Amino acid sequence: MENQVRPWKGNLGKMIQFSKKNWALMHDSSLIYLTAKAKGRKLVEGEHEFINMVSCDYLGISSLAVVNNEIRRILDEDMPVNLSVSSVRIQSSLLKDVESRFENLYDIKCLISLSASEASSALLPLLASGYFHDFDKPVMVFDKQAHFSLKYIAPICMNETLTLEIDKDNMQALEIICRENENVVYVTDSVYSLGGESAIDAIIELQKKYNLYVVFDEAHSTSIYGDHGEGLIRPKYKEFPKETFIISSFNKAFGAAGGAIFMSKEYNKHEIKTLAGPLGWSQCISNPVLAAIKGALTVHESGYVRELQAELRKKLQLFDEKIKTKQSGSLAPIRIIPTKSLEDTKNKAKFLFENGYYLAPVYFPIVPKDTYGMRVMLRADLQIQEIDKLILLLGEIND
Repeated sequence: MENQVRPWKGNLGKMIQFSKKNWALMHDSSLIYLTAKAKGRKLVEGEHEFINMVSCDYLGISSLAVVNNEIRRILDEDMPVNLSVSSVRIQSSLLKDVESRFENLYDIKCLISLSASEASSALLPLLASGYFHDFDKPVMVFDKQAHFSLKYIAPICMNETLTLEIDKDNMQALEIICRENENVVYVTDSVYSLGGESAIDAIIELQKKYNLYVVFDEAHSTSIYGDHGEGLIRPKYKEFPKETFIISSFNKAFGAAGGAIFMSKEYNKHEIKTLAGPLGWSQCISNPVLAAIKGALTVHESGYVRELQAELRKKLQLFDEKIKTKQSGSLAPIRIIPTKSLEDTKNKAKFLFENGYYLAPVYFPIVPKDTYGMRVMLRADLQIQEIDKLILLLGEIND
């Protein structure tokens, strides 16, 4: 068990050292830092048109008229971009309206943030401080496969309390930690950025057994799950418990920008916002972004999001029937096409791009060392013929 539970130890310098050549090769091959503009549903770089197959706008909501019209309405009202003041002191009426609508829709408390990353950088140190445990500091446990934006905050947590790391889905190790410590916080994703889901049901069972606090990052599951796009976690509870927190991104399938912390109705969210560092700083979320959230929220409230989810499922099934990956069959829209080496990854990604499809090359530090592939995200608004052509091209490079 010793090698399964590790004290947190970051090594940013070594990560940079090992990954610099990978990034440099992709930059030299014009596979990162592309400059493009929209042309209808496609992107254009110079004269080259291509389909962005790594967009996280999984349901196509950001292009809907209801979102764009709400932004235009705000701009037409000559409303300032933002109030340029901490929302702890003065908050936009739009902010209050949007938070209230989320709370009514999901029966949960909501704190809107600039991004999911800001939300996690605010919440995790507050948890580590003991604020939620009467200042009896908990042990913080990070899922090794959790998103980098979560693990980036681990050193701050480590300054407050014992901070550990365990392998993905190692429930045996997590249970031992819970058994040996009165207060434990587990930090994980519900859907990982490289595809696949965490062991959500097993985590909730440990939560019930040991009063385990859990932070679920739902960046890649918000909107693609749930009757109103509430994600994977909210439907797991009839009454949302004080031991669970959801970090959400509105920059992906939700179809807008910004993020949020969702929490139990037991909490005083204003006190949390006041104490949670970044949430109270003066760089507040802008009115045009709040308008976009408001427009996208209408799609979720109306139930239209279910039609978009069904369309996404069709596209996933079409792709999975012809291209087999470790993620095949998952309702999460992320698939990884494995490659043999960094050079192989570059060559295949370049071929696909030249033929009108941008897939993201993945390599260390995105994935473990000596692991390579291309990430593709399916979307509800992709045309069937576009998916069919991509399948044919993938067949060519994998023969």
